[in-house]
Amino acid sequence: MARYATFALAALLDVGIADAGVTAPPTSERAYLVQVKEFAADRATVFRSVLEVFQEIGYSITTVDSAGGFITAESPTNNSNKDAGDLFWGGSTGNNRVTATVEEFGDGRTRVRLNIVYRKRFPRSLINHGQFEEPVTDPGVYADAFGRIEAAVYMRRPKPSDHPSADPH
Repeated sequence: MARYATFALAALLDVGIADAGVTAPPTSERAYLVQVKEFAADRATVFRSVLEVFQEIGYSITTVDSAGGFITAESPTNNSNKDAGDLFWGGSTGNNRVTATVEEFGDGRTRVRLNIVYRKRFPRSLINHGQFEEPVTDPGVYADAFGRIEAAVYMRRPKPSDHPSADPH
């Protein structure tokens, strides 16, 4: 009986969270759907576009493995002493770290998976001299990143004027 009550409570909480407009904790499948996008372009074009976007938004590229299709980058660090919690904890610094995997399929499609993690550090804390990391799960953040990558891919595509026709008339 307790097993059924636990299952019913879990199902009720999941429905209640969805109905309340609060984002349910991401499952690995939900996270995958948010973090992945396919592009109709070759791998080299998409890879260069991802690098370009990371640099345009001010991220420092920390790792590039073009053969493996792997990129890591970090946003600038921000300092925070804005609220009483930060004052009590001694202030904090934080930034985003993003990992991109770029993988091509044989039919001219390339898949990009982004994984963004927010890292917060407490360097001057009297209580906690550490850090925590939290996955960024907001679908809007990923949609914005993929929109920028898509625009960069579009700008890198060959234009009709780049390929003069054989018949000038």
